Amino acid sequence: MLLLLLGAALVRPGSGPFPAAQLTAPNLLHAGSQLQVFVEPSSRVRLGSRALLLCRFAVGGPVALGSLQVAWYSQEKCVVQYDQGTREAQPHASLPKDEQLCQGNGSLSLSSVRVADEGSYRCKVGHEAEEQLGKPTTLRVLGEDHEQPHRALARD
Repeated sequence: MLLLLLGAALVRPGSGPFPAAQLTAPNLLHAGSQLQVFVEPSSRVRLGSRALLLCRFAVGGPVALGSLQVAWYSQEKCVVQYDQGTREAQPHASLPKDEQLCQGNGSLSLSSVRVADEGSYRCKVGHEAEEQLGKPTTLRVLGEDHEQPHRALARD
């Protein structure tokens, strides 16, 4: 099995299409992988708006949806996953349509972003016998109540 792991895993054992056992030290790096995953290091979005966390991947040829897995993880939870045609997602999370997945777009869309959505995310892509975990990307939520500390009102 070919795997290029670019950092520590944020998955629960047995969660999603990628069991945590596949992320242990003996499987950290195998040369010759054609699968590559690219992510933006961070994104900033206003509270209540839509966030798009970019994840692009290349498989060294055409993408076979029947052999494709894409999953996003945050704080050890699988937020959304595509596993060989089957989709599972938290209520406000989604992946691109099949046509875009075929073009190497595995970006995560979060609608109506909340303060609780802020934090580190990881995109994991598997295709045929290869898997790769992207570097962490950070979502920063901006909003009047969130980006500035609350100040006590002075009384006269």
